[in-house]
Amino acid sequence: MFEYMTLEYWLVFIIRIILEIAIFVMAIYFFLRYKNDIAATTKDIIFISALSIALMQLYVYLNHSVFSINTSIILVIVFFKYYLYLLVGTKLYEEAKLKILNKGRYPFISYVWPILGVIIWGIFVSLIVLKVFHPALSPIARILKEKGVVDIVKYASSRYTFNLSYLFALLVLAIKEETVCRLLLQSALLKFFSEHKFKVIVSVLLTATFWGFGHLFTTIPMWVKFIQVFALGVPLGLLMIKRGLFACIIAHFVLNLSFRFIYLN
Repeated sequence: MFEYMTLEYWLVFIIRIILEIAIFVMAIYFFLRYKNDIAATTKDIIFISALSIALMQLYVYLNHSVFSINTSIILVIVFFKYYLYLLVGTKLYEEAKLKILNKGRYPFISYVWPILGVIIWGIFVSLIVLKVFHPALSPIARILKEKGVVDIVKYASSRYTFNLSYLFALLVLAIKEETVCRLLLQSALLKFFSEHKFKVIVSVLLTATFWGFGHLFTTIPMWVKFIQVFALGVPLGLLMIKRGLFACIIAHFVLNLSFRFIYLN
């Protein structure tokens, strides 16, 4: 795999590691700062949520006979990492005191239409990117996917395999990315720019940039994937502000599901 690591890839890899460490340190800092202010009920709910993420990933591993000492260590790390991120992100989101849009006379429709809007936009952008730029899967991404090194992507890659393991894999990916980017990072940025006139748009754009940067390894050329992910990250960031984490997870999950058809046809 390392023979494909050009200077450009190494630079992206190192910056990405630095950013992920910075986010983890930031989460630790806010946890120590707010640990006494978080209600016990909230902690219990988030504990169950983090445990659910780990259990879904465990199911995928067991279903594909790849459970081992290494994967068990990964699951423990996943649990504690996302327990921390959910806990801190929820507190920061609450502190942002964002005004939720008026749901009007039909709450369900008012909740669902922004999610559908993000999904339709995401599919449209992805189709345009594929038709115009014709990106290819990078050698590194191909090797990592084949080896199952990149999280659980390998087990969500089968053509039209709509079993429970496949759906769990896509759902776990959506939950993880939305927790790190939209709930934790974007909420932290909103707090950091709280006095700024354009705090919302600045936070959304920076979060979308980080999210896009994290996908640079995926395609050749790298910037094509960045454009696609950034274009999806902006509406997801706005959706997070107006409808919350659960709406983002639904939209992200459906987009992951639709991408299997887009990329395989």
